[in-house]
Amino acid sequence: MSLETTDGQTGAALWRPISAQVHFSDVFSESAPAEQDWWRYGDFDASLTVKAESGALNGLTEVPIGERPWLTSYGLVILDDLVQARLARLAPCRTVDEPTLHRGLSHESYLSQRTAVVAVANEARRDEASVANGHNGGDFYLALTHGGLEVYTTPLSFLSGLVARNRIAALYRIPTKDHPEFDGQHEQFRSARIVRSRYHPDHLVPVDSDVQADVLTDNRSGHIAYVDKFGNIRGELQDIGQLTQLAIGKTVHLAITNNGQEHEIEVAVAEDLHSASLGKLAVYANCSDQRDINTTVGFFELIARVNGNPSKSQETAIYQILKEVPDLDFATAELSLTK
Repeated sequence: MSLETTDGQTGAALWRPISAQVHFSDVFSESAPAEQDWWRYGDFDASLTVKAESGALNGLTEVPIGERPWLTSYGLVILDDLVQARLARLAPCRTVDEPTLHRGLSHESYLSQRTAVVAVANEARRDEASVANGHNGGDFYLALTHGGLEVYTTPLSFLSGLVARNRIAALYRIPTKDHPEFDGQHEQFRSARIVRSRYHPDHLVPVDSDVQADVLTDNRSGHIAYVDKFGNIRGELQDIGQLTQLAIGKTVHLAITNNGQEHEIEVAVAEDLHSASLGKLAVYANCSDQRDINTTVGFFELIARVNGNPSKSQETAIYQILKEVPDLDFATAELSLTK
């Protein structure tokens, strides 16, 4: 699962100039309050999609995660989706005489994309566990996806969504100690410079064991991955067959386990957004979502169509769920669909 550093192939994988950086970080000011209705104040999913699909994903995009770090795993998956979509558009432009990469990476993924999209996922805690034995916080990791995304992250668990989809081709630890670009013993703001690690492949330490064993994978059957500004919920199921095998129009139960209590809410299986009944909770698989090979993990949409502006309505999906589960813990609640 790693690239060799001795033959220069790691450097080859990182040779592309950077065209865009997306930083999911706890250092940025929060535009959304921590209290209820936080989803109304931003929609990084839509922002990234618009930038990428319109060809304007460049420069630096900041995504604050201080209040809601649990959103980061979803953000990295969506960004990887967008990078893969760019790959599909650029694939015919590949030049065959460019250097060959390690077999763990898709040749086309890196060489068809003449420039790199880089993600930084940063929640650099300084609690007792993070500074034990004289450590200056936890080390960052570098993950290279099969689709061409370059991810620098701490903690490692932010990669869980990518790992669940078997998208990581190579993984490295980036030792904070003796880092060539900052004072690894005392530097506080490492995330500002961590991308410069790409210029020092000899400092990267390959993670040779199975990536699945190195990432704290999510053992819940499903969870809330995202909530957009219109109150639509993006959920993730470990087995998307729970949804795709259900008949359109069938009424099923959304089971929510929250803080040890179980709740069941009736939802209708719809084909898409416009086919859902007005004002009622509906669930469907979004045709725009990428279906990964050799994995059952997938996203689903939980929505409620309303008349008027949904960003001002109290009848959208998230409010209907909160009526049933007022103390909903977005970060830890478990979801499943049952007949």
